[in-house]
Amino acid sequence: MALEQLRPPAELARAGIRKISTVGQVTIPAPVLRRWEIQDGGSVHAFDLDDAVLLNGEDLEPLLDLSEAKNLGRYAVSSVGQITLPAVARDRWGLRNGGKVDFLDLHSSILFMQRGSSTERLRSVMPSRDLVAAAIISRA
Repeated sequence: MALEQLRPPAELARAGIRKISTVGQVTIPAPVLRRWEIQDGGSVHAFDLDDAVLLNGEDLEPLLDLSEAKNLGRYAVSSVGQITLPAVARDRWGLRNGGKVDFLDLHSSILFMQRGSSTERLRSVMPSRDLVAAAIISRA
């Protein structure tokens, strides 16, 4: 099968908006929690990409190059699938009293960005079709 014929799983294309509570809590989408097999007491790795925060599931290889990203450490996931969005991002995006963020599901990672991030920014972080196909094949 040619790489061009491969289609990423439906979950990979999922994007949307998430509310941030006044204390910085954001809910990770349920399909991501199931795919990452995160239960109460689980955790995710967080990385600061300047204009975005990337969460990566435990023991999953990210599809993005994180060599320039600042590792923010591990963040606990609550029993209802919530984490506290890192304060550095909340401060930068003016979310001290809550608000909304955009998210993009990248299969092994989820990307949170300031609400209203441009389509160009989303395109710039999307891995190439070849990279996605190779990752899916290697996990099969």
